Amino acid sequence: MSDTATAEHHVPSVRALDCPACGGSLEIMAAGFTTNIVCQYCGSELDAVDPEIKLIARHQEAAANLEIPLGTRGTLHGVEWAAIGYLERSDNWSGWAEYLLFNPYHGYRWLTRTNAGWSFGTPLMKLPNGADQPYFEFEGKRYKTFNADMVITTDYVLGEFYWRAYKGDLARATDYVAGNKMLSEETNGDEISWTLGEWVPFAEMHQAFGTPKNREWPRTGAAPLPHQPSPYPKDLINFSIIAFVFAAIGLALATFSGLPGQRKSIDISVDYNKPSQEWTLGPIDVPNREGIVTVETAGRVASNSYVDFDFRLVERNTGEQIAAAAALERYNGRDADGDWSEETNDATLKFSSVPAGSYNLEVEATPARDSGFSGSAYNVTLTAYAGGIFLSNYLLFLLLLFTPVLFLLFRHISFVNHRHSESDAADDD
Repeated sequence: MSDTATAEHHVPSVRALDCPACGGSLEIMAAGFTTNIVCQYCGSELDAVDPEIKLIARHQEAAANLEIPLGTRGTLHGVEWAAIGYLERSDNWSGWAEYLLFNPYHGYRWLTRTNAGWSFGTPLMKLPNGADQPYFEFEGKRYKTFNADMVITTDYVLGEFYWRAYKGDLARATDYVAGNKMLSEETNGDEISWTLGEWVPFAEMHQAFGTPKNREWPRTGAAPLPHQPSPYPKDLINFSIIAFVFAAIGLALATFSGLPGQRKSIDISVDYNKPSQEWTLGPIDVPNREGIVTVETAGRVASNSYVDFDFRLVERNTGEQIAAAAALERYNGRDADGDWSEETNDATLKFSSVPAGSYNLEVEATPARDSGFSGSAYNVTLTAYAGGIFLSNYLLFLLLLFTPVLFLLFRHISFVNHRHSESDAADDD
């Protein structure tokens, strides 16, 4: 294809003519620029340059049922375009349609239609840089190879063109992609042409030309266009912002509601010569309707021993009880791999959903010792207070909150992987 024709000195007019093959009435939308027209009634190729409109080749072929009938006008990028030509083209893998658009003040543009969607192409007057590079640069963007050295066949021709378009024409093409734009290099004989393609959403095409409101990928059932942007980043960002805001609010509320009340502490001495010992700690006041009572146990018990703690939270007025347990332990020894040790020096437990009231914490310690035990008593500090946060609940809240974000991230990654899988240069990306 040659470069685009402009109308700086001459505005083309609409020219009416009759097809010499079938007598059908035709209109040349870009008279003075159009060199070749294919009759929409019989498919015959006509020479539009000759004043008498000579017949180049006679065909008996009905016009295609087009999504955009020739002569239709539509506005894209603020410019009204008329659809004047139509091609059906294919390579070894797939086929697609190309509409030639024309505006007397802006020249020619292309609309390419595949199963995945639409692309708006602008023929370039300025060539991109990078003939000796594995990529091309144009207008500050770096375009990487997506599909290379494709052989393209023209399978169907209809309407008017600024070069001689005919069925069976062969060309070689390479596509380069950067974001939602694509550079296409096409070679036909000694002639090389470049087109800058930009993805166009179905909704925008419907508004411009009345084409069907197809849904975007993956509902189209086809792979995304090489330069089709992922539809998920905008929602991904919005949902992420919402999730982080609510996560911060949830953390603030949990922290505020879990602020500890007055701490009650006691130092106890666990005697390993006694089967069990008891202590009482309190009062612990729970002001809210349902609150949390936290009990912290800290101390380093004797070697090769452990202490079981049984806790009973007893309401001072009603005698109602809530029970829980914890343990401290310490073991060491030597084996074939050398010295080893295991110990738990502190334990924290939380009583959840504690009704409002005033409580005493009753503690029973039961020590035990194994072979190699050394020592007879050890000090342990017990601390209890109303308040605290269940970290597991907050983590579950975060998981539920970020589930939509993770889902959108998965869909975005799937989209990108699917798009790159269609490239014969995907490994280089």
